[in-house]
Amino acid sequence: MERVKNAALSALPQNWQPTDQELSLTIYDFPSEQPQGDVDNIIKRIQDAMNNVIYVDDKQVRRVVAHRFLPDEYSDVVTLPPLIMEAIANEPPFVYLTIRSNPFGDAQ
Repeated sequence: MERVKNAALSALPQNWQPTDQELSLTIYDFPSEQPQGDVDNIIKRIQDAMNNVIYVDDKQVRRVVAHRFLPDEYSDVVTLPPLIMEAIANEPPFVYLTIRSNPFGDAQ
């Protein structure tokens, strides 16, 4: 998950310090082929990659929502943000992450 960590570092503002707030994490996984493991296998690896990058420790993540889009489903997806649609057009695999400081978000 070094690529995830490096992508996060490149997206963060200069002088960013890992937060100690409670957070929520949304993961959209776009594998290039049928994955061998379950969707939950990727969650812990991504959370660990964000330690001391986005947050101090992954125990701060109070809520996780994960969705795996299989390759044969890409054409059925029409309501994704333009950034994701561009990434799909440029060939998966990729992972799209959203991190929010309101850990319960739309679940409230």
